[in-house]
Amino acid sequence: MCCVKLKHCSCIIVYGIRDSPNNTVFQLSFATDSIEYRVEPLETFKTLASQGQKNLGVCGVAVLEKELFVISDEQPDVEVYDMSTFKHSRNIRLPGVTDPGDIVACEKNKRIYIVDWTRRTFDNKLMRLDINGIEDRPQLSLPDDECRLFVTRDSNVLVTFYRRRRVVEYTPDWDMVFQTIIKDEIIYPIHSVKLSNGLLAVCHGTSNEATHRVCIINNDGSLQKSFGERRGAGFGKFNFPTYLAVDRSDNILVADRDNGRVLVLNSSFTVTTELLTKKEKLRRPRVLLLDEANSRLVVADCNEDIRDGQVFIFNVK
Repeated sequence: MCCVKLKHCSCIIVYGIRDSPNNTVFQLSFATDSIEYRVEPLETFKTLASQGQKNLGVCGVAVLEKELFVISDEQPDVEVYDMSTFKHSRNIRLPGVTDPGDIVACEKNKRIYIVDWTRRTFDNKLMRLDINGIEDRPQLSLPDDECRLFVTRDSNVLVTFYRRRRVVEYTPDWDMVFQTIIKDEIIYPIHSVKLSNGLLAVCHGTSNEATHRVCIINNDGSLQKSFGERRGAGFGKFNFPTYLAVDRSDNILVADRDNGRVLVLNSSFTVTTELLTKKEKLRRPRVLLLDEANSRLVVADCNEDIRDGQVFIFNVK
């Protein structure tokens, strides 16, 4: 067992212990709240697309009906893996797709959503498929070059528009539920999730930005609060936070890509701690998925060139 650096203040204590070589426990304690994440490595594998001549990177993962769906850059196929054996079972061909950018799945309506970045032509396409990969709805045109997705608790699809600096929620039939235009504090929102109170958590910070943060956004697009500051690697800093996941208690998991780690940010936005780091052989975690129904955490990882995609799967207790 080894102890991780203790951080505390008057009402918050954060600590981590490694109680076995393959098991890390993080305990976040608050005056009114307490959560615990226990992660155990379960499986790691390289995707088929990464083993080809182009050595492609993974850009999206989704879980539905005990299957893992994986998409890779500039690859018009979805690789499907059995979540019991972690063996590749089949591919789903995406006719006409040139540059898939993200994938999510809805357990309630048994549908998969994929956005095609169309080689950054500012005309993304959102598609809906059944579990067999059959499109059952006309594609929705999204006027942006890098949209990313999230499925809400209401089974709607949340779309983050990178260039247009807005977040739009759609029903499964593409009816708009709401639109939030991000104010000037956030230059380019990369990914967003919807919290239980209806507000948005948004991550931002690219190589052209000095400030890298995770923020809570009000319905009018204004900044309510944030965590993070100037780009960096220390406590309270991010370096290209690319993707978010949220649990039932509104604690947020952050893929801190260029720091090679996954962080947990508590629901009060008062403390963060490292959940996974380079010690778990992460290089650049690009996308993550918290599958609470099956107590799994899926992390898509790549190398410094955003290639050589591999998938890490952890048990979460």
